Amino acid sequence: MIVTIIVIVTVTVTVTFITMYAKKKNNMPPPPSTHTHNTTQFCFQFNRQGTHRTLDKEMVVALLQMVLKGRIADERLDTFCTFTESQTSYTRITLDQWCSFLDFCYECEDLSTYDESMSAWPVLIDEYVDYMEEQQKKK
Repeated sequence: MIVTIIVIVTVTVTVTFITMYAKKKNNMPPPPSTHTHNTTQFCFQFNRQGTHRTLDKEMVVALLQMVLKGRIADERLDTFCTFTESQTSYTRITLDQWCSFLDFCYECEDLSTYDESMSAWPVLIDEYVDYMEEQQKKK
């Protein structure tokens, strides 16, 4: 409960700070994709503990739902969060994995066009696509 409140306050302060900084710097907000990318990257960095370079996957799921809700497809966000929570091989998420998920959402809207051999995504993204293919087969 306390962690959830801290995360909500952190994200709210983060988004407000970035918006104010962008308006002050250019007198207008940056384009949505740049703004979203900068916001998500700042949220990750802001929530790191001490010298850790990663975040617990539980924290990542909570932050993703708050920061990206309405900015990417709800189904993609929900399935990625479910996938991340179900993974036992990942207990922590890196900044590269965090940022790559947002880029992946913008660049690969249709998973049927995803080609693992022609991509350079982190393994986490490849495993997410495999997970989604398995989910489609179950339906």
